[in-house]
Order: sequence, then structure tokens, then C-alpha cells
Amino acid sequence: MSTLDFLLQDQAKTLFPNRTNQLLFQHGEPLIQEHILKCFAKSEPSFSFLPQHRAYAAKHGPNLRRTVKLDPVAEYYIYDAVYRHRSRFRKPHQETRTHFGYRFQSGSFLNPSSSYKGFRTAISKYTKKYRYFISFDVASYFNGIYHHDLASWFLALVGDHDEYEQFGQYLREINAGRSIDVLPQGLYASKMIGNDFLRFVDNHHGLKSSQLLRFMDDFYLFSDSESDIWADFVLIQQLLGEKSLNLNPSKTNRVVASHTQIAAGIDAVKKKLLDRRRQEFVIEGYDDDSETIQIAQKKPLSSAELEYIYDLLARDTLEEEDAELILTVMRDHATKAEKKLDYIIQKFPNLMKSVFNFCNRIPDKEFLAAA
Repeated sequence: MSTLDFLLQDQAKTLFPNRTNQLLFQHGEPLIQEHILKCFAKSEPSFSFLPQHRAYAAKHGPNLRRTVKLDPVAEYYIYDAVYRHRSRFRKPHQETRTHFGYRFQSGSFLNPSSSYKGFRTAISKYTKKYRYFISFDVASYFNGIYHHDLASWFLALVGDHDEYEQFGQYLREINAGRSIDVLPQGLYASKMIGNDFLRFVDNHHGLKSSQLLRFMDDFYLFSDSESDIWADFVLIQQLLGEKSLNLNPSKTNRVVASHTQIAAGIDAVKKKLLDRRRQEFVIEGYDDDSETIQIAQKKPLSSAELEYIYDLLARDTLEEEDAELILTVMRDHATKAEKKLDYIIQKFPNLMKSVFNFCNRIPDKEFLAAA
């Protein structure tokens, strides 16, 4: 595998796949590499990375994710910098302080879908094992990371001062000198950086909880001691605060007894459907990015499951989880769910990848065009 392979294999999964960039990577890689060297050469003061184009991706409802769409030179550099140092993005040191997600293993980058499945499996395991847990995440994580904190993290990772200066120059120039909101989103290379950056929380000596789990900026703490969880919750906020990062209050679940179970209120049929959905649909990345995965063998929906879905389709409004459910499990019955498509597109634009895959099964293209 090479930097070029890394780039091309990840392109289709990025927020803004661009075939022009792919062609330039495939046919102009030596020229891009040469240009990057000139950007860093003190003898070539007229060369630099260009300020990048501000772009927005859909989140839940009318909310937007602010990021940049990188040009070929800037995009190549970040993949190359991460690929060259891929061995330094290591597994967690302790099983009790475990993070999942983005790194290389056995010569290839990990499938984020499999990593997230491992994360959810671990949550289920420790929910049963310990009496209490709390879950929380960082508010606008990528947008909130400070330029100099990232550069310092990179120096600690690679231990090379020249590369540290180059990385800092890159972040500064692609963001036109602004020190905040510098890390591009939606790229596997960036996700590796974002995932490893928070390792300082996992490794802090002051944590008391029996188990910490993390996928990017999503945290879970487990313990038989409620006071230990509250103490760690406060400590983690203080540690993040030193990097000017804050938790998202709306996504912080208070300490609850594990025996209540996260999905205790879900009826049996919906639970079966959710289990089915998790085989075909997983959350990728941070802050609800999603990727649909095709499974070769799927059991047909039972009459009870179909009846449940039909009840959802008859409702005037849907929760996001129910919309995901319809788009995922009804692909083989797309025409029966198409009337809800207009509503889902307007209400949940962040589910557009799932909408796209669902639409492949609808034969009435005039209907799709109108929607």
C-alpha cells in the first residue's frame, strides 16, 4: 500500500468525493509531491499551500457541518503525512482505557464500520458488567481544535522538529492564518488525527472509573462506584478545557444504573429491527456521519416486522432512528416506503447517503426527480 492507494481507497467515503482530484492524484502524483516540497522550501518563498474553500455538509435538520474542501495539493499532504507515520497511531495501552476507530493494522487502514461495531459490543458488555455508566461527547469537536495544540500533538507523535514546523505551516496556510477550525473533516487521515489527539484523556493517571471506552469524541465511563464516575466526568471536562474543548450538554446522559439498559423501553419487534439494522448500517466517524454497508445474505422481514414498519410509515412525524430504520430495512420494499421519502429528505438531510442507496431500489425515476 502507498499514500496514493490510501487516498484513492478513501475518496468515495469522504464528505465531498471529487473525481478531478482522483485523476490528478493518479496521473500527477510526482508533480504534486514536487510542489509540496517547494511549499516547504525556504529557497522558494513564492510557494505555499493555498487557503482552502469553505464548505458545508448537512447534519441533523437544518444544521450544517462547517469544514473545507481541500485542493489536490493540500489533500495529498495530509494523507501522506499520516501514512508515513501510520505505525505511530497505536492501539490503546490498557484494556480498561480503550479507544476504537481509525488507524492502520496489517498494512491497511481499519474499516470504521467494524471498529464502531466493536465499540457498540463493548458498551453492551460493560453495561451488563458494571452498576453505573455515563456517556457524553465533545461539542463541535473538529471545529474546536486549536492549531497550536494540533501541532504540539504532531511533534509528540513524530518527534521530528522539521516535520512539526511543516505540519504547523500547512494548518496555518490552508486556513488563511486563523488558529481555530483548522482540521478538515470527512477524510480518514483527519479522523486518525482527531481520534489520536484525545488519547491524552484516556491515558490520564487521575481517572478512577473501572472502564473507559471512546470512539473519536464519544466517551463512555463504567464503574460500580457512582462517585468515581462523577469525579472522572468533572476531571475530563477540566482536561478538555485545557485544550479549549467543551462537552455537548444535549448529548450528555446522566449517570444511570446499568441494569436499566439503554434500550429497555424498546419493544421486542423494534429491538429485532434495530439489531437487523446494525448488521447493515453503522455510524461512521464522529458526530453522526454514516455509512451504509451491504450484507450479502439478509433474512426477509417477518410479517410482524413489516407491520411495525407500516405503522411507522403511517405516522405524521418520525424520529431520526426510525427514519434510518426505514431506509435500511425497507430497501427490498422500497416502493412501499417511497411516500415517506420526501419527508425524510427534508427532515434528515444528514441521512443522504442512506437515501441515495435506498433510491437505487425505486424504479419510478420520475417520482424521484420530483422528490
